[in-house]
Amino acid sequence: MSSSQLNRLYFVIIGHRDQPLFEFEALKQDDSMGIPREDYRHLCQFIAHAALDAVDASLASAQGSQMFFKNIDRFNEWSVSAFVTCSLVKFVLLHPNREESQSALRKEESDIIRNFFYAVYEIYMKMILNPFYELDSEITSRAFREKFQQLVKKHLLNL
Repeated sequence: MSSSQLNRLYFVIIGHRDQPLFEFEALKQDDSMGIPREDYRHLCQFIAHAALDAVDASLASAQGSQMFFKNIDRFNEWSVSAFVTCSLVKFVLLHPNREESQSALRKEESDIIRNFFYAVYEIYMKMILNPFYELDSEITSRAFREKFQQLVKKHLLNL
């Protein structure tokens, strides 16, 4: 993934009442297609929230214990992938669509995103096991954000 594509990511952890627990966006000021940054952030939130219906539908029809849903929804230049924890907390990642000419890389991209989700799940589990963390509350830990940013650099730079 080029650095301009890295700057077009949006990730959110969504709690049990469909409220955001943690948000991360990588968007350069000049990369918002002429839309003010705050409006672009709201657009990302809208896309992620709209994709929850597709996640819930996939959960209802999933056989077995599937946790990862690749490219579950699309909106313009965005593709939405999701991961659902055992406690039904949802991780939603908005990332750039691949062009059809790059379809051979889709399997590799899927593996990279799956590994990213599992790595985030690991640090999320460590966070919620903290006795001072109240379940379904916003994650404000600086350490969590720093670890998350390291995971973005480690996994999503290779997309």
